[in-house]
Amino acid sequence: MKVLALDRDGVINFDSDNYILTHENWHPIPGSLEAIKKANRHGFTIVVVSNQSALGRNMLDTNAFHQINRKFVTKLKEFGGYIDLYLVCPHTPEQNCNCRKPRTGLFDTLANLLKVDLTKIIFIGDKISDVLAAENIGAKSFLVETGKVLDKNNEKFIRFKNLASAIDHTIQNYENY
Repeated sequence: MKVLALDRDGVINFDSDNYILTHENWHPIPGSLEAIKKANRHGFTIVVVSNQSALGRNMLDTNAFHQINRKFVTKLKEFGGYIDLYLVCPHTPEQNCNCRKPRTGLFDTLANLLKVDLTKIIFIGDKISDVLAAENIGAKSFLVETGKVLDKNNEKFIRFKNLASAIDHTIQNYENY
C-alpha cells in the first residue's frame, strides 16, 4: 500500500495566524486539490494528519470543525479526489498528549487502521514539527513552502514550492524511496 500522509493547514489550504475557525475561512491553495486527485489516481492512499489545537483552546467547536472539513471534502470531490482517512489531534501543546505532532500517536493510529509499515509512508507538511514527526516514525518527509515553514535557511529538509510539486516528485520517485 502506498500511503501519502498530509498535514492540512498550510499544505492543502491556506493557514492563518488566527486559525481556520469557520468554513468561510477555509480556502484551498491553488493546485492542492488537483494534486490530491493526481495522487489518488496513482494509487496512493491519502491520509490527513493534522494538529488542530483550536479545538483544545475552545476557539472552535466540533460542529464548526466538521463544517470546515465538509467544505474541504466537497471541494476535493468536485475535482475528482478523495481522502481515505482523516486523523486529528485536538489538544493544545500544553496538554502534552501523545497524538500531537511531532509525537507519533496519530501515526500509530494510522498504522493500526491501515495495517501499514510507517517507514514506508511519505509525509508532507509545512512545519518542522511535521518532518520531525516523520523522522520519529522513520518515514520519508517533505516540506512545502506554502505554510509556516520555520528556518527557511535550514537545508536539512527537502522542500517544495507547494503540494502539487511535492506530489509530482513523489509520484515520479516513489519506487526509489
